[in-house]
Amino acid sequence: MSEVCPLKLSELQPSQLMISEKKLAAVEKWFSPDRLDEFSPIPVMMLDGVPVMTDGHTRAAAALRAGLDAVPLVWDTDDWLDPGLYRKCVAECRRRGIFSPADLKGRIVSEDVYAEKWDKWCDWIRSEPFFLELEDNEWPDNGTDHDREIVRAIVFDKNGDLFFVRASRDDDFGRAVLIETSGGGVEKGENLRDALLRELREELGAEAEILGELGTVSDRYNLIRRHNINHYYLCFARAFGEGSLTEDERNVFHLSTLKLRYDEAVEEYGKRSETPLGRLIANRELPVLRAAGEIIPMYL
Repeated sequence: MSEVCPLKLSELQPSQLMISEKKLAAVEKWFSPDRLDEFSPIPVMMLDGVPVMTDGHTRAAAALRAGLDAVPLVWDTDDWLDPGLYRKCVAECRRRGIFSPADLKGRIVSEDVYAEKWDKWCDWIRSEPFFLELEDNEWPDNGTDHDREIVRAIVFDKNGDLFFVRASRDDDFGRAVLIETSGGGVEKGENLRDALLRELREELGAEAEILGELGTVSDRYNLIRRHNINHYYLCFARAFGEGSLTEDERNVFHLSTLKLRYDEAVEEYGKRSETPLGRLIANRELPVLRAAGEIIPMYL
């Protein structure tokens, strides 16, 4: 990491969402605009044609607060750099309106907030999606004769409200009023993400953004001899309009949108577990909801 990068701070894309005021105060104790020879160069990598800071965001903030745009920069050639990880960071920065180090000036936060919203967010994007395998203990196991690939989402908005589907049904599974995440089957030729965004538009009328994959739950409906492969994602709802439910969704399952706070949603799954199908759904979705509940505050 030695070749000099000839760019200015204003030309760089950050890869960090906020600055710790404690770390910034520590840097500003030693930083002097007149002694840039003592300034540790900020590393930069070229990612998809864009110069991206790989470190040094606090030093950049200190320099900008001192009125500098030109500080020592070097091209980062370390082998450990993970372009995929930095793409996720850059995408989230841009989603939050962070396109240059100057955009971090208003995002200087306490050490507690930094740990809660930045360190934990980093832990999440580095983590592997979970896998959970469940059995159907409500009906006898007569074997499985088909699989269904399904996409589902924990959807939230800028206020932290969560959005689910309410179903009221009376069929072979019995009479039940249910809460379930929005989603459905993947159609032929669709990829998982396109299928999910389509389902969210149809069921919730939501224009949503996929923030990341939570995990996969494999479960079974023995009554209809079906194996479900449920792919769960975390999604942010940017806007809501009219949905486009199918005739069965309107007239057979009586689908409607349910807006709840996190604690209300956990309680609702508990209430709807008095029926066999309700228990199967709660067993599948409560672990996903709890995992999402740890992540959502990082975005609020």
